[in-house]
Amino acid sequence: MNMNAMKMTTKEFVGAELEKAWADFSGGVVIGGLGDRGRDVATKNSDIPTFQVKGHPALAEKFLLVSMKKREFIPIVVGEPPRYTKETRESEWTKVRNIIRQFGGYVALDIPRRESFMGGIRRVRTLCGT
Repeated sequence: MNMNAMKMTTKEFVGAELEKAWADFSGGVVIGGLGDRGRDVATKNSDIPTFQVKGHPALAEKFLLVSMKKREFIPIVVGEPPRYTKETRESEWTKVRNIIRQFGGYVALDIPRRESFMGGIRRVRTLCGT
């Protein structure tokens, strides 16, 4: 077992697993960690080169508040990536990228008040000037 994984808290472990799930889904790599400047996953897509991953809306709200204070918007995903197969991964990722381009983020389908939350992400992006 990885010694660093043994030193992680449960919250950190769950966050790392979620980052990995999003990296796999997006065809990217995990770059998150201490000093990541809010960028958890790097993709091969020029339209969404990096994004932040949060497992819960409350954590996303805190991140978005910091973004507003700094006037620096980073695309964000909240919750787990959509279900996909090897055959559907690319088309599902394209759908999510379209949503991220439109709203500045993606919120999983099982998150309560999803549409409202995505509208809030869009407003933060606008306030940050991007």
